[in-house]
Amino acid sequence: MYLKHISDSGELPFTPEIIVEGQLQTAEADVKAGRTKSFKTVDALLKDLHNDVDD
Repeated sequence: MYLKHISDSGELPFTPEIIVEGQLQTAEADVKAGRTKSFKTVDALLKDLHNDVDD
């Protein structure tokens, strides 16, 4: 997915927070426009994952 490599200094070639924020804004716009009925935030998905693992 990411074509850029991590530099020798260990810096990431992108900012994950910005990517997630953009995806969230897109998902919200899709819901408002009726293209998607619902979506879950990353926190909600992680909570579901932890609940599934605990079961």
